[in-house]
Amino acid sequence: MAYIEADCNRAGAPFTIDGQMLTFGEMLSTLALCGEESISDQFMQSLGSVVSFVITTDASDQLVLNMMADAGSLYFNPVVTGVVWQWVEFQSSDGSVITANDPSRYTIEFMTDGSLQVLADCNRGFGDAKIEGNSIDLIVATTRMMCAEDSQFDEFLMVLDQAVSWVIRDGMLALALPADAGIALFQPVLDFGNETEPEATPAP
Repeated sequence: MAYIEADCNRAGAPFTIDGQMLTFGEMLSTLALCGEESISDQFMQSLGSVVSFVITTDASDQLVLNMMADAGSLYFNPVVTGVVWQWVEFQSSDGSVITANDPSRYTIEFMTDGSLQVLADCNRGFGDAKIEGNSIDLIVATTRMMCAEDSQFDEFLMVLDQAVSWVIRDGMLALALPADAGIALFQPVLDFGNETEPEATPAP
């Protein structure tokens, strides 16, 4: 299910991916009246004409959605919000690598209001994310339950506590520590199987 924000309206649509081919199903949308300069309707109509996608290979890492009959393309810059990120590994400046034994046990989700939610093994946490450009400062508080012996709770929280900058490359979120101490890599949690549609009104 794709969740869409179109100015003052929100929408949802099932989609299918086959290689680089992309097709959206029926889009259900709220029908709030946006401002006079809104292009909400045009945006939704453009999405309905999308037939393929590509992620650029340059530093922008943009998502490009191509419309049918060479009608044009939609360009989207990567953002950290709206995605659950799983910790994959930490690459230290000394050459050592800490690999997450189970990425699903170590996640972070950035909310649009600046708050964040964290899963740190058997513990859960919350906090705030101060993001200015590519600078980032994470303040996280978690529960302190004793997890399994293979827990990487401490290593994961160290990464979050010390992160000072972020970037998205090749679909991965990289959090960098100060003084080139190391980089932590996160992968997005992607769900292509949820076909549940929200209750709303079909978009025009």
